[in-house]
Amino acid sequence: MNKTLILPMALLFTTAAKAQLKVTDLRVEHMNNPTVVDETVPRFSWINEAMNEKERGKRQTAYQIGVATSEAKAKAGDFDMWDTDKQISSESVLIPYLGQPLKSGKDYYWCVRTWDEDGKVSKWSQVATWGMGLLKPTDWKAQWIKPAKTTTNAPMLRRTFYIGRKVKQAKVFICGLGFHQLYMNGKRVGNDELVPNISNYSYRSDLHTHAIALNDEFEGYRVLYMSYDVTDLLKSGNNAIGVLLGHGWAKPDKHIASHFTDPCLRCQINIEYTDGTNEVVAPTDNSWKVKNSAIHYNGLFQGELYDARYETPDWASTTCDESSWEQAVATDGPTGEMSAMTSPADKIMEVLKPVEFKRREDGRYEVDFGVEISGWIRLKDITAKAGDTIRIDYECESPQGIQRYVCNGSGKESYAPHFTWFVFRKAYISGIEQLTSSNLQAEAVNSDVAENAVFECSNPLFNQILTIWKRSQKDNMHGSIASDCPHRERLPYTGDGQGACGIVMEHFDAAAFYAKWIRDVRDAQNRNDGYVPNSAPWQPGAGGGVAWGAAMNVMPWEFYLNYGDKRLLERCYEPMKRQLQYMTTWMTPQGVMFQ
Repeated sequence: MNKTLILPMALLFTTAAKAQLKVTDLRVEHMNNPTVVDETVPRFSWINEAMNEKERGKRQTAYQIGVATSEAKAKAGDFDMWDTDKQISSESVLIPYLGQPLKSGKDYYWCVRTWDEDGKVSKWSQVATWGMGLLKPTDWKAQWIKPAKTTTNAPMLRRTFYIGRKVKQAKVFICGLGFHQLYMNGKRVGNDELVPNISNYSYRSDLHTHAIALNDEFEGYRVLYMSYDVTDLLKSGNNAIGVLLGHGWAKPDKHIASHFTDPCLRCQINIEYTDGTNEVVAPTDNSWKVKNSAIHYNGLFQGELYDARYETPDWASTTCDESSWEQAVATDGPTGEMSAMTSPADKIMEVLKPVEFKRREDGRYEVDFGVEISGWIRLKDITAKAGDTIRIDYECESPQGIQRYVCNGSGKESYAPHFTWFVFRKAYISGIEQLTSSNLQAEAVNSDVAENAVFECSNPLFNQILTIWKRSQKDNMHGSIASDCPHRERLPYTGDGQGACGIVMEHFDAAAFYAKWIRDVRDAQNRNDGYVPNSAPWQPGAGGGVAWGAAMNVMPWEFYLNYGDKRLLERCYEPMKRQLQYMTTWMTPQGVMFQ
């Protein structure tokens, strides 16, 4: 009898000893370790997990958050910015920061521990971080610059600078419109694609001349800037920074989209030295140099032509000969407010190898990657003569832009587009004699939004429908908006957005994605009458009606139901009321809304 009683008690004691919580998935404003945040009162979230995976019913009863100015201090428990002490609360989502004032451009480090229902405290979580944006207009020392003459080329911009002291940290703050790629001392910085994310960049006086007569009287205009830590890429002495600019959404090459601005750049390097001093280095001004790149044509809709014979070796390094480069010129740039890009960037999310590859009777190569994706085909280790033009034609229901690569004959050449994307499963390749499947890979590109839900049932058709929908949804996610179609219009229609947002939020980790897009909808509201257009950020297109403007009400509410974000709902409350008030102007005497 004793043995029968002792055994369960021993098991209970063992379980209780392991019954603490584990704190994971730390987030600031819905993001893991965001590099740039301009909320002066950012909010913290985390997830509690049971140390013993077999346990159920574990819950948080208290928490303690610590914030420090360095990772070392955070690990040591020296919370010199904020220490909440033990707070009796079950809340673990969007806890507002209430510590010392946060400084512009600085990085901060934080961790959290929690207490369970038995009063047992967890270990401190791993240290997470976030970076503050440039909080005041005067923090920007950089001007907007551009080439003196704008062409269909993608311009390269560069500047050299000297570092004579030991660097503690160096961060680049950058906005290159329409898209940019950043280089430091010859190396690509980061792995983002097609950035910054689309927004309502600027006032446009000609908007009413497009497909729908609409005056440019929107509630807000903004351009999204990014931040990259380049500490490890700098060296003592001479350094070089380079930026490649694409037209993107700033100057789209299709009538359905309106011209915001010529390609332009605003960029600076904020350096903190080990001696405690700070300096802004290489801010964009007319000391920067500019030259056309080997990208002879780049268009968001019409594609890209790259002529490798016009490449400039080491163009973003200190060894580059600048003698043929021209001087950049200052420009007014877009009128929008500089805002931190607190939303997921596009990235290469999947790499696919051909599942079928053959040469056709007409001499073209046919390649099939098995599934439809949004992205591009990368040519790898191509050998051809100088001047040979490789043509990739993507098979799609609607005509798409070009992908052309003119070889330089240097040996093994590789290439993928920089500032556009395509939708395809199959493609046809011509202009090259020797080609194998190993020379090709498809890269799926979309906003970095992870799937976070799994559904599977006994009906194979239902499973297949869900799989197809998820891939279709990801194909349409670019620039932290969801488009109506990823190949033809590529526009962020509000009707499509409000109709699909609920199920997207249920299946994807899309909080930061929709926080950005809902702000776009709010920015696109007419400041005079409350009208919400059929696409946000606004690009002239056809159609629209009751179900389109309703996005101003539906999307914030769905966001609140899924993520519990009261701040976003509060900021949308007045715009939601104004949209409903506008809709009453469509009311007929019979009580029917009519456009």
